[in-house]
Amino acid sequence: MIDAYGCEHAPSRQKYQERLTLETKNKFSAIVNSTMQQGRFRPLGKFLNAMNSLRDVDEPAYIRVGNSDEVKALKRLINAR
Repeated sequence: MIDAYGCEHAPSRQKYQERLTLETKNKFSAIVNSTMQQGRFRPLGKFLNAMNSLRDVDEPAYIRVGNSDEVKALKRLINAR
């Protein structure tokens, strides 16, 4: 999770990592420790809440790529070529 969320790029790496770790543990525990219901399954959305898409926020988003071939491929995708 820490790598997936890019904690090493956060302004305050330690705080971000601690908050992410705590939030992940809490969500995981809520799912694992929930009581079994008879018959129907509970949707995970009840525990995980809705995710925001990048269209739902006004903050800029950045994409990091590892090499020039990936940069070219990403530019083609963005420009729909």
